[in-house]
Amino acid sequence: MSGELDLETVFDSIHPGEAEVLRGLPRHSKRLGSERGAWAERRGGAMHAILADTIRNLALPRLAMARAIEHHRQSSGGSAVSPADVALLSAQVTAADFHIAESQVALASMRGVSRADVLLHLFMPVALQLHERWVSDEITFADVILGVGRMQRLLRSPLMPEAPLHQGLPGGSILIAGLPGELHGFEACVFEDFFRYSGWQTERQTPATDQELIDRLKLRSVDMAALCVSSETSLGRVAMLVRRMRREAANPQLFILVGGSALTGDAAAWKRIWADAIAPDGASAVVAANVLLRSP
Repeated sequence: MSGELDLETVFDSIHPGEAEVLRGLPRHSKRLGSERGAWAERRGGAMHAILADTIRNLALPRLAMARAIEHHRQSSGGSAVSPADVALLSAQVTAADFHIAESQVALASMRGVSRADVLLHLFMPVALQLHERWVSDEITFADVILGVGRMQRLLRSPLMPEAPLHQGLPGGSILIAGLPGELHGFEACVFEDFFRYSGWQTERQTPATDQELIDRLKLRSVDMAALCVSSETSLGRVAMLVRRMRREAANPQLFILVGGSALTGDAAAWKRIWADAIAPDGASAVVAANVLLRSP
């Protein structure tokens, strides 16, 4: 957007349900920092220009992101995966005979179930169920590791449905990591799959410590970093880690996306963790990342 920005038109276009998207625009933003520093020295029309710049560079991209994600959800339709499919795979990924789980994925592919549906509506619920079964002492931690490892094997298997060829604009580069110290990084595997099949250059890391992740971002300049978080209790720690990533990454304009099941239904979480965007799953993460990459 260039030239004069009609602020009344912008505000009139915002739906009531989108107001939450604009509250508390991140104060850490590099694009806003210089304007904040000079605020006290400017008066009159200059203040209007600052507000217009903020809306153009921060508010409008965030609104575009929210609308793109909502459009994606509405156009995706219902899932072809049933609760019975989830229950069966959850039991079979830790069973002695793994071939039944492999056959289940093959049958889903033959039925025309999409790769996205298998990832979002079969694999992710199974991963969550593994965690719940471990918390309730139904299975051991070794069973969790076994089940997650088998799902990673299924993810790379030729039995999986093929994703459609990417035909849009090329994506950027992204480093994807599970939050260091969390039980397993399967959610990061799913995120990487979505980004790779959407034309992004991906690198997935499984850092043991926060410092290990920071060191990698110092060595390699990427457009975006994605953190996958599986526990709501980790959000306070995520905020501190995100600030370190901004300060120490090789790319001073690094975009940071935080995703994962812990963020489902929490549209305001990005304000508390100083991220550029949040996404509860891999599909919406790609939509958000594409909007951020092409924002002014």
